[in-house]
Amino acid sequence: ICLYGNHAKDILLKLGYDDKRLFLTGNPKYDYIPKSNFSNSKSKLSKIYPLRGKKLILVGFTRWGKNDEDWIPQLIDFCNKNNYDLIIKIHPIYKILMKEIHENKINLIEKQCVGLNYKITYDIDPTLLLESADLIISDHSNFLIEGILLGKQFVMVNLQNENLDFLKKSLNLPKSNFVSDYAQLENIIIKRFSNSENFKISDESFLKWALNFNFQNDGKSVERILNL
Repeated sequence: ICLYGNHAKDILLKLGYDDKRLFLTGNPKYDYIPKSNFSNSKSKLSKIYPLRGKKLILVGFTRWGKNDEDWIPQLIDFCNKNNYDLIIKIHPIYKILMKEIHENKINLIEKQCVGLNYKITYDIDPTLLLESADLIISDHSNFLIEGILLGKQFVMVNLQNENLDFLKKSLNLPKSNFVSDYAQLENIIIKRFSNSENFKISDESFLKWALNFNFQNDGKSVERILNL
């Protein structure tokens, strides 16, 4: 059984699988990462959506949150004032399900952001968006994991006040590493863009966590599978 990382291995061992059958190979989905090219990706994205700002901030969550229509307009305004491009990636499930929820959120945000520069999409390839981003804002999702594996600047948020004890334990991080209110978010974005070195130590725990989902992260998972 070929596994993407220790996250999968730990689950299967707890279920009673024979350790001799389990092989860590990495996730073929992420084999593109070592060859990812930021400039080329940003150029491709610019042909789909014109990028005018000095930085691109990408927001990506699995689902709409209950208070997204409150803080997202604030973020849009903040990005416009600071000359940042902002793209909000919505899960494509809203194309076929929960359309009313999606349309209601969009309408509430649009009413507060007339004339401002931003894009909300579920069609643009998420990998292209992640490769092009200067900073990613997300929750405990695969979207964030892929961004971390790409070496992107990021902010991990919990604006819905979810119980994340399981994640805090696995990351061994203090509560302060999870941004839980919007006021913190703007300050951290400014700090990250002004001096990314300040965040390297705290980011190491996140990278260790992300590597549980892609063994080695070296672009050779398919090669390891074929060798087996």
